[in-house]
Amino acid sequence: MYLDATEEKMLRAIVQSAVASAAAGHPFTGDFRHFKISATRLRVNEEGVAQVEARIVYRLSTWVQIR
Repeated sequence: MYLDATEEKMLRAIVQSAVASAAAGHPFTGDFRHFKISATRLRVNEEGVAQVEARIVYRLSTWVQIR
């Protein structure tokens, strides 16, 4: 799916907020257009750095998965 520059910036901002929320221990799920965005904290290491998994799903297929 094609996103114009403004929509792409909005999607990036939503994903960044989702990752920050998940890192703080609050799982995130949300929708933007036909995209489903989710983020979950997997673990926190000894230094306090959180490992987060974020997914962007477009309709029925995973569009982007970031760990």
